[in-house]
Amino acid sequence: MNQINVRKLAVNVLTAITYKKEYMNEVLARESANIKREEHGYLFRVVNGVVENLMFIDSLLQFQSKIKISKLRENDKNILRLGIYEIIYMDSIPSYASVNEMARLMKKSNHQLVKYTNGIMRNFAENYEQIMLDFDQTHMDDLTRLSVNYSHPKWMVNRWVDFFGIEETEKLLRSNNLEPELSIRTNVLKTSRDDLMHELSNLGFKVRASFYVPEGIIIESMNHLELFKTKWFSKGYFTVQDESSMLVGHILSPAKGEKILDMCAAPGGKVTHLAQLMEDEGEIIARDISYEKLFKIKENTDRLGFKSIKFELKDASLLDEESIGSYDRVLLDAPCSGLGIIRRKPDIKWQRQLADHESLNELQIKMINNASKYVKIGGVLVYSTCTIDELENDEVIKTFLNDHPDFIVDEINQVSVDLINDNYLKIYPHKHHMDGFFACRLKKV
Repeated sequence: MNQINVRKLAVNVLTAITYKKEYMNEVLARESANIKREEHGYLFRVVNGVVENLMFIDSLLQFQSKIKISKLRENDKNILRLGIYEIIYMDSIPSYASVNEMARLMKKSNHQLVKYTNGIMRNFAENYEQIMLDFDQTHMDDLTRLSVNYSHPKWMVNRWVDFFGIEETEKLLRSNNLEPELSIRTNVLKTSRDDLMHELSNLGFKVRASFYVPEGIIIESMNHLELFKTKWFSKGYFTVQDESSMLVGHILSPAKGEKILDMCAAPGGKVTHLAQLMEDEGEIIARDISYEKLFKIKENTDRLGFKSIKFELKDASLLDEESIGSYDRVLLDAPCSGLGIIRRKPDIKWQRQLADHESLNELQIKMINNASKYVKIGGVLVYSTCTIDELENDEVIKTFLNDHPDFIVDEINQVSVDLINDNYLKIYPHKHHMDGFFACRLKKV
């Protein structure tokens, strides 16, 4: 497939995300199967980049345009967005090439906009520095400036400014737009972290040990796709998992021989970590709402070689009478807005609405109420999310404790005190250089 067709595919992928509201990772996984492996880098970069900088790019386009960008068809907008992204962020592509290729794409999409596209692209390519200076001098209030410059919806910026203040919010927004490092979890039942780091280093990967988790390794450089071609991956010596996600397993702190329930186990990083921490001795029930999700967990479980995990199709929002009082420890990694992982999934910014927090809060409370019933007296319940929103975190725990005097907040002493705030695990990307995360350890008394 030649470059013009890869660009056309990128536009189609962007339209699926921005118009059809499909999830970026799913669309990329599906569409990248149709192109050569060496073309994956371009496709993944431009799609991720445009989605990450969507509002900023649209604002720059509108700043130059005499017609309303919002009135254009979505496919046509995405051709313009792709061109602006290439000119600003991709030094390896000559500006004149971007101008010409976007005009060619527009000729196939909407012949009436070819002259307009050529004019917009050429003007931006030739007068980039002056346009940026003029745009920077555009009068915007502080919240609008943050929203536009860092491409986050204004409602989200407003909410975070209320929580964190303007300076802290700007640091968070900036961090959300940085490329995250890849972290992997050593399967210490098969190898040691030091040995795995040595083997990966010999293959040319630049690696360092995680500061916060004893099994964690940060992959600093080299094509990540090559990592999954190694025999160390196929033999189950490691799995991909962010450091903050690994911390949750340590907070639950399962022991050998116990009976554990993971109520929302997909995609499987935490439940396989629990098996590893238990040395694969005991019984772990991994539940989720679809067979497809359970199948993906089982694939990873089989590759890693764990035998203690069993799979059940269950909806965590529905009470399972048969499970009442059955488990030593329960993990509820609840469905959430995902606002802690924007740097990995920038489309979350455009998928979420302010009203989502309230509906998610209701679902989370329903699920944690169910989870509490499955825990034995003296047992442990860990509630976690990958969001940084207090309504889905602190407020859920507050409501839960008001309704459940048989539970107390248990001290978290399994992880670094640097990550603990009011006895909750609270991780922020701009502070800890990990995915944003929340966890609370509760004990049934």
